[in-house]
Amino acid sequence: MVWYINSIRLKPLSIAVLATVLAFSNAAIATTISINEYTSGAYGSAVAGLSNFASEDFEMAGPEREIAFGTALPTDVGTFETVGGTGSGGTVKGLSGNTGRNVAIRDGNVFGRVNTTSGGSFFLDSNDTHGISWDVSTGSMFDTIVFTLTDASEFSFLRVTADGISAEQRVGRRLSDGNTSLVEIILGTAMSSLTVELTNFSASGGTRLTNDGFSIDDTAVGLAAVPLPASLPLLVAGAGLFAVIRRKQRKAA
Repeated sequence: MVWYINSIRLKPLSIAVLATVLAFSNAAIATTISINEYTSGAYGSAVAGLSNFASEDFEMAGPEREIAFGTALPTDVGTFETVGGTGSGGTVKGLSGNTGRNVAIRDGNVFGRVNTTSGGSFFLDSNDTHGISWDVSTGSMFDTIVFTLTDASEFSFLRVTADGISAEQRVGRRLSDGNTSLVEIILGTAMSSLTVELTNFSASGGTRLTNDGFSIDDTAVGLAAVPLPASLPLLVAGAGLFAVIRRKQRKAA
């Protein structure tokens, strides 16, 4: 049997070579999520590793208030809103007029949830709902997401989900009040949009839980360089191989 691709006469061996080239060019790199204890040095190192990034520390999003229910909070790194559920704990009661139905911009120390921005005061609070949904978007391709997480998993299990994979903040032990973590999401490929969900569960694999909230702050989204497609060198090499095969076929004819 003889195959034709773009008018080049190829034998089955050539097709096998092409399939191998395309298989290597489409090899996937898995997304990873790491949740580690926060230090200012660790955060600084994570951000310093980003050659270019967009950020949001919620300082310009003040004053302290609940975001109107049914709307999302727009920022330079995308939009934030609740995952769902209605909070009714002390965090909700501590803000005048707060319905506990959406995320909130908070100030100061709210039951262990605090700002992590040097010289700042504001942060984004889950407001004792099930959690926070973050639709990441910067107007550019991105491949890394970094943020701080405060007062998570004191009673619940916090699950961070992105690109179809999940990581849990606490597995098997209760974390202390006011704990602070550094979350890094390294994407397997550059993306233009992505939803990150931070959701409280009653136990690992359990049901969604309200009234054990958390806060996030100091978000940084690493903007990806726009290199030549990774498959290009392989395709060029494949084209060269096809040319050699073609010359041999002509000589044989």
